Amino acid sequence: MITPSSDLDRFRRAFYRDRPQLLETAHTSRYRPPDPATAELSLLNDDSATASVLAEILDLSGDGMKIAIGPGAGIQVGQICLLKLQQETGDNFELRGQVRWVETSTYILVFGILLLATSKG
Repeated sequence: MITPSSDLDRFRRAFYRDRPQLLETAHTSRYRPPDPATAELSLLNDDSATASVLAEILDLSGDGMKIAIGPGAGIQVGQICLLKLQQETGDNFELRGQVRWVETSTYILVFGILLLATSKG
């Protein structure tokens, strides 16, 4: 099920609430979460989701994140994905994003995701 944009809004509010220094810092709006920061990641293909994999969040902002997973997932620029995150505070977020760039190696796949607002339905 695609989540309403309120999850994205809640995520952004929580992100900036927990990191007020980012609002005061003009040169960066990215944050490296404490280790390990993980999310459940599923790729969307023809409106059906693939099996989820555990992804490590390398850094994040209110609009996106850099994620690492094992190789061989076949992720492509432009692909839509679903992310399930849980904060230490107990807040849960289901977010939708679009893959913006991909770097691959033999051992790891790192990619950037732009978070997208979704609508109910």
